[in-house]
Amino acid sequence: MTTAIARGLALGLALMLAVPPSQGFVLKGSSSRSNTRAMARSRGKGNSGVRGLAVMVEGGSLNPSSSWSSSSSSSPSPTPHATVVFLRHGQSVWNEASLFTGWADVELTTLGKNEAAKGATEMWKEGLEFDVAYTSLLTRAQQTLDIALTIMGQEDTPVNKDWRLNERMYGGLTALNKKKTAAKYGADQVKEWRRSYDTPPPPVDKTSDYWPGNDDKYAHIPDDQIPLSECLKDTVDRTLPYWDSAIAPALKRGMYMIQRTTYNVQRTTYNVQRTTYNVQRTTYN
Repeated sequence: MTTAIARGLALGLALMLAVPPSQGFVLKGSSSRSNTRAMARSRGKGNSGVRGLAVMVEGGSLNPSSSWSSSSSSSPSPTPHATVVFLRHGQSVWNEASLFTGWADVELTTLGKNEAAKGATEMWKEGLEFDVAYTSLLTRAQQTLDIALTIMGQEDTPVNKDWRLNERMYGGLTALNKKKTAAKYGADQVKEWRRSYDTPPPPVDKTSDYWPGNDDKYAHIPDDQIPLSECLKDTVDRTLPYWDSAIAPALKRGMYMIQRTTYNVQRTTYNVQRTTYNVQRTTYN
């Protein structure tokens, strides 16, 4: 896989962390026995989806002149390739209540657990086997990953947890009702806070229970690195260094990787369907 493509995946990951979890999206990688596929799921009426991120990388080889497939005997020097899967977390308690969540550490609802289980079942049907998993420090993300790995019988998969894979930090909007906030500040202002690339929401007060610096799980992080609020750009700047230092090396080794976090790219509803998705048929040199 070229550097540009790798960085493109990294940027997509970073943006995923900033999109509100009102829609779900699963990008599904292939095993060496099948083509790469994407699985998209929406959370509209009559649809349930999985929100969050899972990245997996498959081991194997790729004939550079052929399509995305198992190694070809005609290739004199097959090169390693990797498969990634992005899995969004299931519905959380605050998703259900329509509250801005961000770094607030809330659990999955029963529906959210069922969504995670459904996504795991689909991955199991594809015969996906993971070498390594990545997730954030947020409970809802870890619950989703645990459910997925358990259903697939892959509980022993090494799991890496890092705060840089957390959802975007919503700052002073954390715990506020979305409709009431729009009524108070205006729909356009709230839309700018949520959708603009470089305009963050109001900062959270450091005395607030919702500032991560008051949570012991972030005690190892210098205060100046703990956000008071984040826009999409801030989320990208936070996430890309971790991608480069931890995830990209695993991709280069040609591993099956599953990464579990939250997602924030665009408000697009994806229908539940099994559709072929050409992620990128290139080698990771």
